[in-house]
Amino acid sequence: MKKIFGLSGKLLKEKNNKSETDGIIPKLQKQEKIMTIAIYTLIIITTISIALILFVLLTKN
Repeated sequence: MKKIFGLSGKLLKEKNNKSETDGIIPKLQKQEKIMTIAIYTLIIITTISIALILFVLLTKN
């Protein structure tokens, strides 16, 4: 842990050796995976819906 002192010698704040941005990249990667799965799911659902609509329209005639 790193301690930061002011000119008067008072302790201003303590810093951990770990950077504040260390947790951001894994969090963003997790969100990216979730969004990718969501997009693929929407594409699959849309494709199936269009196929069903076309099937119903073609078999009606």
